[in-house]
Amino acid sequence: MDHPYFDLDAFEHTPAMDVALVVDKSITKRYDGPLDRFEGRHGEITYQPIDTDAIIQLLVELWGDLLTPEAINDAFDRLMDPDIWGKWPRGYCEADEAERPLSDFRTEEDEAADWFEAVGRGESSSAI
Repeated sequence: MDHPYFDLDAFEHTPAMDVALVVDKSITKRYDGPLDRFEGRHGEITYQPIDTDAIIQLLVELWGDLLTPEAINDAFDRLMDPDIWGKWPRGYCEADEAERPLSDFRTEEDEAADWFEAVGRGESSSAI
């Protein structure tokens, strides 16, 4: 081998590690950009990253020294596949945010202010 890169096929029969799964999870766990929302084949809500350049950048940053360009392209194709849509825990969807009730946006500071006001009115007897 005259280069330090690996093709994912080299790991095909490795029982200890499914490299494709590791690569995919490493990207889905780190992508924190915008998502498009779609309805899946069975009515479930699924998501796809909008910022495909960020996906490519993550792949190259995390795996560019280890995987061939073809393996990185394969990983990108897998990540854009509907089968893994919805598995983007740090991404955000503006359509979802627009539909959230305002009560979902309450912070600890909001709770503290409500408690302070209630104490001031004599409605709460608990102390800090």
